[in-house]
Amino acid sequence: MTRAGGSKLAETVVSFAIKQASGQIKSEVTESWANLKDKEVDTQTLLAEESRQSAEYALLIAMHETGLMPQLPATTWSPGGQMLPWEQYSALPAGIQLEARSYLLDAESGVGSFFTSSDFERSYRDAFFTYYPQ
Repeated sequence: MTRAGGSKLAETVVSFAIKQASGQIKSEVTESWANLKDKEVDTQTLLAEESRQSAEYALLIAMHETGLMPQLPATTWSPGGQMLPWEQYSALPAGIQLEARSYLLDAESGVGSFFTSSDFERSYRDAFFTYYPQ
């Protein structure tokens, strides 16, 4: 093999190695960005859901304070028949929060005759996407 042929071979090998390495790097970077994107989407979804729950609870407090729901029982989530502030309510175990939401949104004991959780969620999402289009 001549020197000229050797240079061409070396150039081809180097070029091939660069393409392989850059392809692998591109794959790794793409995968890394996808993982970060997925994590960020998960984080933002969680924050949005927490925001929706907080807004729904604030509405329930307002309805309770204005007498639009029957007297509440004295429970962990409503000591003395009064609703807890969001910070305390949201720190309760999930099972107790579920019990509270079930009671508060029930048609007989709560505000279920005025609106359902699905109604609120739909309205909340519509308002959210008005400001932050998809």
